[in-house]
Order: sequence, then structure tokens, then C-alpha cells
Amino acid sequence: MTRRLALFALIAAPALARGQSLSFVESNDQDQVISLKECNGSVVDNITINWTVATATATAFDLWISDQGNCPQPSTTSTAHVAELATNQSLSGTYPSSGTFPVQTMLNDVSIANCNPAATNVYVCLFPAGTTTTPVATLSIPLDFATPPAPQLNSVTPGDSALIASWQQGSGSVDGGTGAINSWKVYYGLSGTSPLPNVFTVTNAATTSARIDGLTNGVSYDVQVTAVTVGGNESPPSNLLSGTPQQVNDFWRLYKLDGGQEQGGCAAGAGGLLALLVIVPVALRARRRRK
Repeated sequence: MTRRLALFALIAAPALARGQSLSFVESNDQDQVISLKECNGSVVDNITINWTVATATATAFDLWISDQGNCPQPSTTSTAHVAELATNQSLSGTYPSSGTFPVQTMLNDVSIANCNPAATNVYVCLFPAGTTTTPVATLSIPLDFATPPAPQLNSVTPGDSALIASWQQGSGSVDGGTGAINSWKVYYGLSGTSPLPNVFTVTNAATTSARIDGLTNGVSYDVQVTAVTVGGNESPPSNLLSGTPQQVNDFWRLYKLDGGQEQGGCAAGAGGLLALLVIVPVALRARRRRK
């Protein structure tokens, strides 16, 4: 029954509903999101819109942009802001065909150039020429204008030539939509250095700890963390914590320090492994007695 209904819907659909598509390309990056920096102009970004329409009932189309889905015209019941981008376009093409389409201009056309964090999308619609009722193709471009609050850095614990940082989302962090955390940046450097010169990215938003390797034991380092959205909006830095890497004397290190020569591996055989299991506790007791 479900398949028959689906087939009926496909047959009953007008020709305009088949084979249409709208897509866009950014000049600055390809994250498919307009970020806060792209909105306020601190990073220049231009949009190119591509479309393809297969139809037997229309050959010319108008391209519109709006702050509401389906690009409704302003009326007593609709407060939408709309602007016409191009008229009498062919079945397929690119806008702009030459030059650039600045993000700031596009947003200004629909009255959201103030980078309001509440704005989540801008919409592009393709209508049969001279009509504005039912678009044959629509495109939703995500907006990411919100900045997450600073994370809370909970601890920085020592490792061997390393530090392990652990943190959590800052109070009021957004869990979805604009402003959602997509990754973290961990900053670190010698204590007292400002700004912290080294940084790496933790790409999994669910991961809230990281190991900072390649440090010098006995030297103090400062650590801070920021939250980053999918569009690249970076939060203020977390609180600053310091830590000092320390040499860790595990079983193998203590065994070697006490003169052990066992190299391990398959060549050592069962006898070598058994000897190691016996020698390590002896070495540990002997080391404690010397202290």
C-alpha cells in the first residue's frame, strides 16, 4: 500500500517538481556555513549559487533571497524580508555568472546584516519567471552567529614529558543549532607567556580531555581551552591552570634503573617473561630499601 501511495504521489506531482536543485559555494571556506566573521566582514566571503531545473512548463526563472523559508512576499500575514537576485534565468546556471556575491550584501538585502545570533538560516528560492507563489527549488544556507561561552578548565595533571588537561562546557553553552560547539582548541606555553604560543585542535566535541606531549619535565606550563563552533566562532579562553610534567617511574623504568637487561619481545620466551615478573618486584623492594 505504501509503495502504491508513493507512486501515485510521484505521478501526481507537477513537472516542476522533478530534477530541481540549488546549491552554493563559498569563496572563503567550504564548511557550508556563514560564520560570525564572514557576517561582520572581518573575513571576506562570497557566495556563488548554482541551480538545475528540469521542467516542461517553464523555461525562465527568477532567483530570490529571504529570511524565511520558501521566500514569501511581505504581506499583512508575513513579515518576511525578500530581495530578487536575478530574473529570466535559464533551466540551469550560476549566480552570479561573473563577479562576486558578498555575504554582507546578501544578508543586508534581507535585513539580517547585524549578525543577530538568533538568525539561523537565509533562504534562496527559484520561481517560474514572474511568479512568487511556489518555488521550484529552494536552498537553506545555515548561519552561525553565536559564540559559545568560555569552557571551564578543571585540571592539568602531570605526565612524563606531558600534561593531561580536562575541561567542561562553559555555563550556558548551546547544545544545538547556531553556537553549537564543534571542536576545542587547547593553548599552552611556558608559564607567564602571553599569549600562549602553542595550540592544537580536539576535533570531537564530545572529548573534553587531551594529552599535551613533547614538554620538558620539571618545567611549568600554562594551559587554556576555547570552544569553537562549526562556523569557526571561537569562545573566550577558559580559566588558566598551570602544571609541571614529571618523570613517571613505572615498572619497566625501575627495572632498567636497577640494571635489568631483559629486552622483552618474542625472543625473550616464556622464561624471560617469568624472570621479568620475578625481578621487577625484587627491584622495587630493593629500591625502597635504598631510600
